[in-house]
Amino acid sequence: SCIGTSLQSLPDGFNPPHLALLRIQEAPLRELPVGFTPRLITLDLGKTLISAIPTGIDLSHLEELDLSDTPIGELPEGFNPPKLKKLDLRNSAIRELPEGFNPPFLEQLDVEDTPLSMRLPGFDLSTLRRLTPQDTLHT
Repeated sequence: SCIGTSLQSLPDGFNPPHLALLRIQEAPLRELPVGFTPRLITLDLGKTLISAIPTGIDLSHLEELDLSDTPIGELPEGFNPPKLKKLDLRNSAIRELPEGFNPPFLEQLDVEDTPLSMRLPGFDLSTLRRLTPQDTLHT
């Protein structure tokens, strides 16, 4: 965990294969390194300057993703981590979720204070235990 640091980037070649949790908050981090492909379970980049999720990250084990208070405007095409349980986009610049986004185990979705337009036909709300704000989704 790196919280409240001046970390602007991770070192070139930083790619620990068994890294499960990466928490960098309240830092001027702008991007993750090219080739960064750990098998993360938790990725917390809240209150950073990250503007994109790089392609190539193994998201098959991702259960929690926090992109709150970031300038990120969109998630990668096809973004639909199969084990995702918690997605925090609060106060981000996210405008829409990728087509087909419907993680089967999603329990918490926070889209408060985003420009997100979520009209997703077929979006299954049955797994959600917490949706913030509650009047967000129109299916």
